[in-house]
Amino acid sequence: MNLRTLTLAGLLSVPLLASAANLVTNGDFENSVPGTAWSSTDTTGFAPISAYGPCCAPYGTYTGGNNAAFFGWGDSPGGSIWQDLATVAGQDYTVSFEYGAIAAPTLQSMQVSALSGASFSSVLSAINLKATGTSDLSTLLKGYSFSFTADSATTRLQFSDTSANTFSVDGVLDNVSVITTPVPEPETYALMLVGLGAMTFVARRRKAD
Repeated sequence: MNLRTLTLAGLLSVPLLASAANLVTNGDFENSVPGTAWSSTDTTGFAPISAYGPCCAPYGTYTGGNNAAFFGWGDSPGGSIWQDLATVAGQDYTVSFEYGAIAAPTLQSMQVSALSGASFSSVLSAINLKATGTSDLSTLLKGYSFSFTADSATTRLQFSDTSANTFSVDGVLDNVSVITTPVPEPETYALMLVGLGAMTFVARRRKAD
């Protein structure tokens, strides 16, 4: 193995991204009180997925843990849950979560927003989702993500049900996280420069030979 190969192997073996903590509290809803740290309206709820056992078990295994957040509680649409996060103006953040719909095969929809400003009326970023209800717990959830740039010390992350019909079907939310968009660590930059320098030196020597 030559120096160039060794250098490339060394670069590939070093993590390029700095680790980041999740800003969301109880994003997996696994707290003993599942809705802890979240604010919500009456048409949403927090409960074990096993509460839907009569309609959906034993059709597959739920992959999101024990608890989740549900939209369409009491067959009423329009519910929201939200959490206010400590952010840094100018910093980029990545939101990740899983969403689906459970029970009747009815189309459900949701808007996910990062909000700021007075009364959190300014939309920094938002996405709209759709899911059709299923009784197969193993395929219930699908992963989503989007990014936003904070403009203040507090950003509200809000999930809002926009479904037209929630009769016998609920939207399901789980595993929510918000992290600072990862950037290379300083020592990674240094190693990359050393590696590039070594490869340039080897290339010049070969050319000279």
